[in-house]
Amino acid sequence: MKAHFRPAYLIVGILALFLIGFLISCSEDPTDTGGDDGAFNSTGDIDPLGEQDFLLSTVDLGHDIRGTLEIWVFDLTIESDSAVSFDIAIANKTDRDVYPPIHFVITKIIPNSINVLNADGFTPDQFPFFDFSDDIGDDGVLAAGETTGRVKVRFGWPHPMPFAIGFRLYLGQKPIEGVIGGVVFTDRDQDGHFDPEHDTGIAGIPIELRPTAGEPTRPRVIDTNREGRYGFEGLPAGVYKVTIVPLPGMKLTTPPELLVTLIELPDGTVSSFFDANFGATPLVPQYERVFGPIPVGPASPFGARVDTMVVIPPPPPTFREVDYVYFVRVEPPMLMGPYPIYIDRVEVAIDDELVFRFECPLDSLCPPPYARVMLERGTDLVGEHNFKLGVMGDENSFLHISVEREWREVELP
Repeated sequence: MKAHFRPAYLIVGILALFLIGFLISCSEDPTDTGGDDGAFNSTGDIDPLGEQDFLLSTVDLGHDIRGTLEIWVFDLTIESDSAVSFDIAIANKTDRDVYPPIHFVITKIIPNSINVLNADGFTPDQFPFFDFSDDIGDDGVLAAGETTGRVKVRFGWPHPMPFAIGFRLYLGQKPIEGVIGGVVFTDRDQDGHFDPEHDTGIAGIPIELRPTAGEPTRPRVIDTNREGRYGFEGLPAGVYKVTIVPLPGMKLTTPPELLVTLIELPDGTVSSFFDANFGATPLVPQYERVFGPIPVGPASPFGARVDTMVVIPPPPPTFREVDYVYFVRVEPPMLMGPYPIYIDRVEVAIDDELVFRFECPLDSLCPPPYARVMLERGTDLVGEHNFKLGVMGDENSFLHISVEREWREVELP
């Protein structure tokens, strides 16, 4: 999990180039990156005619952390009239270890005619970054007092000129001990195994955790996040029962309970397990209203007749074989008002095909009909169609008319 520390903007005047000599200096007014917590201010002076290795900036990680991270530049080199490069290293002068990922993100270059040539990747907001995660030693930690390996940064320009950069750091968090986690996923091929390339997570599914030893206790419960993932952190060594609480209509493709054992490792830390996964076929609603209800009749805002084009949306995807059935529902309004409603005639037509008709006998007073008529049309109703609805009756009459879709899972042999 990444932690976004407050961005540090450094406006560094790099390279005032001349054929004989040049000078580079940091701006005294660092630029704010617009981060949530403000900017880390930093200043410095650079003289490429003197030392070619210099301190570019220092970054304070917070009031509770003593010391700073130092950003060093090495081997400033003018490669040609179209490119310049230098190496960057990060020295951890704090009292804390720093964990990957460690990304040096360039957020601004002035003037904008200069661009980064060799970024390792781009952030979600499309800023180029350089990754130091593989340059912190075999232990995978930038410990207090250590310095990363050097990472070369190259810039292209239309011609030699001074320029300024702004940057921020993305740093990882210390790994949390004793974690049981996993993902609840839509098991497309129903094989019980999570395939991150094809299976997607299901959000909002409750997961329960209980230790198997000791006195019975209330379970810890969390819901999966929008990516379908969950995690119980800070657990001591022991055996735990992890249980999914499926929502109505959900069919599991994995057992609903898993037993997970966490052990104490030789270094005294507690192990973690991140593959407590649960597969399920998607939640498939059995019913939905795809059109309406709209009030139709002399007393309705739309008048006694409606002639309109309606787009019926496709049903949500399912990974099971289902049959689709469409219905026209005709029903009285929930609030009838103080006067009785009498209906003489009701007609519903789809694409000029009469699908429902009600007519009150002569010399009779007919109350509002209630009907749910199945249409002899399946998924071909998806798309644009013409609907004509008509209700005739007394001046107080109107009905609610809608179209519904149901689907039922086909029983496989």
